[in-house]
Amino acid sequence: MAKSPPIAPTEESQIWDLIDQLIETANNASDQGLDAGAVHQAMMYACARYGAFIVASASETVEDFVQDRDDAKRFYLDQFRRLLLENFDEYQENFGNYLDG
Repeated sequence: MAKSPPIAPTEESQIWDLIDQLIETANNASDQGLDAGAVHQAMMYACARYGAFIVASASETVEDFVQDRDDAKRFYLDQFRRLLLENFDEYQENFGNYLDG
């Protein structure tokens, strides 16, 4: 699986809008009594499921899918690790602002 192409500015705006919608959905689930850990688990599963769908739908055959799995897995895990660390750093820098309230 190749590196993702650069994101067009309009598409980037749409991505941030979708991120906000997904976080709002997660917050609503927590507000309705679902444990934050369970909400996180659901979001992680949805992300993993959608990632598998993306790779499978880009494959013409099951053999292509099997061949692309390792590269896709490496790509997704590297991306998640990078994004998670960026967000940890952001929360560390803004801890009081984000959690005092």
